[in-house]
Amino acid sequence: MFYCRGRKWYDNPAALPLKYLIYYQIMHKITLQNIKLNYFKIPALIIDKLEFFKVGVVGKSGAGKTNLIKVLAGLEEIESGEIFVGDREVSFYRARDRGISLLSGATPLFNRKSIDFNLRYPLKKRGADKNEIENRVRDIAVEFELGELGRKVIELTEEEQIRVLIARAFIRNIKLLLVDEPMDFIHNVDYFYELVKKTLAKHDVCAVFCSYDIDPLVDICEKFVVLDEGKILFCGSYDELKNSDNDFAKAICFMF
Repeated sequence: MFYCRGRKWYDNPAALPLKYLIYYQIMHKITLQNIKLNYFKIPALIIDKLEFFKVGVVGKSGAGKTNLIKVLAGLEEIESGEIFVGDREVSFYRARDRGISLLSGATPLFNRKSIDFNLRYPLKKRGADKNEIENRVRDIAVEFELGELGRKVIELTEEEQIRVLIARAFIRNIKLLLVDEPMDFIHNVDYFYELVKKTLAKHDVCAVFCSYDIDPLVDICEKFVVLDEGKILFCGSYDELKNSDNDFAKAICFMF
């Protein structure tokens, strides 16, 4: 993605002049403030403040990773707090109105349906008009080199299925991509992450990656969060994590 000021183009937002960089950050970053999620009056997720563009969330089973995904996606209602996507507060928006796509074990492709059906599905669910659907399907199919759209997903190679999966996530104009444990339903993890990284950069989209394994996320995320029992143990860059005095947080990240 290139960023334009007048006639000058930038290949990285960090190269923007300061006042434009500040504006870019305000309009693009994701912010969570004073988030509290309870289950039967028992705290399940507590976040005082978290700001990010692309963040990797790491933790053992039950640490609160999926709860964070659900809160951001609008699948769980928070007790209190604010969620901002850019400069827009979405804390109590419906999931469909947040400008977010979710990739998880709960969002597989329709294997017995065509590529075309899978791509159209999220647009039809949101009531997009026919012309918009046709244009978006055509453009995204070209971008991801999907070929004949009448083929059934079950007939595709794994790499082709991954391209369809990610294309469906980006067929809408989203602001945030949520990825929850992709290893559970994808074997070619390296290809998946490489394509996601490339697509995020092209579409200028923020992202949250929840995973047990930090290694595939190092080249994608500028920030890492370590969760335990719904609370943040560590928040910072990968280098800061490696050099952290928090041995428990490092053990969670580097035990595999």
